[in-house]
Amino acid sequence: MDDGTQPEKDETGRLSQLVQSRYGSRIRDFRVLVQRGALVLQGRAGSYHLKQMIQETVVNATTIRLMANEIAVDGSKKPSPSRKAIQPRVSNQEPEMPKLRDLMGKFLADGKVDSKEIETVCDLLYTDGKIDRTEAEFLIELHRRVERVSPAFEKFYHNAIKQYVLAEGLIDDAQTAWLRRAIFLDGRVDEREKKLIRELRGEASDVCPGFEALYEECIS
Repeated sequence: MDDGTQPEKDETGRLSQLVQSRYGSRIRDFRVLVQRGALVLQGRAGSYHLKQMIQETVVNATTIRLMANEIAVDGSKKPSPSRKAIQPRVSNQEPEMPKLRDLMGKFLADGKVDSKEIETVCDLLYTDGKIDRTEAEFLIELHRRVERVSPAFEKFYHNAIKQYVLAEGLIDDAQTAWLRRAIFLDGRVDEREKKLIRELRGEASDVCPGFEALYEECIS
C-alpha cells in the first residue's frame, strides 16, 4: 500500500512521468510507490542494465531515499519478496565469477570498459538483483586496474559500490572497515575515491563514528 503524504505522491507521479518519457516502451507497467517514507520501484524491463539505468534516473531526480528496486527483468528468476534493494552478503557460490575473470582479462587487454561491456557486466552481476561482497571487490579491482576509466564506467562503478555499502541505509563498523581496505588498497586516496566517500556520507541514513573518522582522513 502506498502510504506516502500528498507531496510524496505528487513526487512519485513526476518520477513516473520522467521514467516513461525517457525509456518509453522499454519499461512496462512502471510504478513508483512510497512506503514508510521511501521509494519502491516496480515494473518490467528487458535487462538488468536497463533496470539499473532507471534506478539511477530516479535517484538522481529526487531527494527521497530509495528503499527497493523491484523492477522484474524478463527471463530472470522471480526474486524472493524483500524490502531491500540490495542485501549485503557474501556468496558461497560464484557461478558468474569465471565469466567475470575472463571479461577482466579482455578489459585489461583493451585498456578500457565501453558501454556494451558495461551492459554485459551489469547483467552478470545483477542476475539475482543484488551486489554481494565478492562482486563489489571484483569491481574495485577492475576499476583500479583498467587503464582508461570512461565516464559511463565510473558512474556504473560508483552506483554499484554505493548500492552494496548502503544496502541497509546506514554505514556501520563492518562496512567502514571494508571501505577502508578498499580505498587504501593502493596506499593513496584519489579524487574519484573522495567523490565516492562524499556521496556515501550524503546518502547514508546514518553513519558510525568510524566512518566519520575515515571521511575526515580521506577528505582532509
